[in-house]
Amino acid sequence: MAQQNPNQLLAFSKIQQAIHEDDLWLAAWMMAKFIQKSGYKLMKEQLQWLESEHAQRSTQAHNACLALETIAQHDAREDFANWFDNGTPYQVIMANSWKKHTQGSTALHLQKTIVIYSQATGYLKEIISMAN
Repeated sequence: MAQQNPNQLLAFSKIQQAIHEDDLWLAAWMMAKFIQKSGYKLMKEQLQWLESEHAQRSTQAHNACLALETIAQHDAREDFANWFDNGTPYQVIMANSWKKHTQGSTALHLQKTIVIYSQATGYLKEIISMAN
């Protein structure tokens, strides 16, 4: 690691702490101060750390999307069996299926996870772009 000003290292550690605490507004404010007011530049290792944090949150959002898709496929299998094999009317199945997929507890949890991590990835991407 190249020599750096101890104040620069401290300033970046505060950005890291804010990100670890999921306070991305504070991290953005600190990054703006880091770059604009203090005139610091990110070291390669610092940029890699930020990109790693971004990638982790992006992966979490993606995994939640995949989990929601898996649940939808499982529900579809049950719904189709009820429709084709049991003769349950299509309208009943469709209404219940949509409600379960949009308002079921697991679906709601995954939807919230997707929103949270998607926002975090967007904010982190913008924080990273502030340094370029």
